[in-house]
Amino acid sequence: MATVTIDAPLEGQSLQVTASITDIAGNESTAVTVNATRDTDDAPEAPDGVAIGNGDAFITADEIEGNQVDVIVDLPESSSVGYTVIVNGVEKVLTNDDIEAGNVEVEIPAPEEGAALEVSVRIEDTAGNISPAVTANAIRDTTAPDTPLAAPVITDNVDGNGDLLDPAETIPDDGITNDNTPGVVIPDGELANGTP
Repeated sequence: MATVTIDAPLEGQSLQVTASITDIAGNESTAVTVNATRDTDDAPEAPDGVAIGNGDAFITADEIEGNQVDVIVDLPESSSVGYTVIVNGVEKVLTNDDIEAGNVEVEIPAPEEGAALEVSVRIEDTAGNISPAVTANAIRDTTAPDTPLAAPVITDNVDGNGDLLDPAETIPDDGITNDNTPGVVIPDGELANGTP
């Protein structure tokens, strides 16, 4: 392979190169022609936003299919058909439907249970210019909390006349209260199992 340096065209202009090889006897090969357009403009805009699954900090079971999770990328208005969205190395070429929707979904492998997933998203234009990255993070949590071992206690804070009860009275199972703001007491041991 031989490298020959020639003058580059002006920005936006095309360059046509014709190359052939001549041996020492003067025999010339068939010519080969290639074309390229100079595009050294600024890189495309970064994604407007990135969400893993539903966009919260966790990847739950309903957000995983075939051990894949969706990453939703909000596209900047400057995006064009043929641009490529790159999510952790997974590429998605934008179509007209993607541009009209203003976003695109890219499936990537979900992490192991309890592990964090960090995604880095860039947009590449048709000339190969790449935008700055936008990142997002989420932790896979598909394990439900333990079933409560003790039921919460519901208390009535007012009597039949609406007067404050001190101390409050416990409302039995299937009981009735006229208290608009009854108390709910969660056993201490259950608080460690998650949000009641």
